[in-house]
Amino acid sequence: MQVYRPVTKSVKLLELEALLPRLHQATQHYEYAEVLLRKEQAGYLGELSLNYFFI
Repeated sequence: MQVYRPVTKSVKLLELEALLPRLHQATQHYEYAEVLLRKEQAGYLGELSLNYFFI
């Protein structure tokens, strides 16, 4: 049985998208936050490409 559900961005992804432009690129946390953002975005895009799951 297929169940369709809307895909929404996670809270973590929304927070990282808001945080990254505010961080200065010279800080030590910028690169770490950028890596986390890329991973979250990849997961979100993967969910968008697979818009169903099986029960």
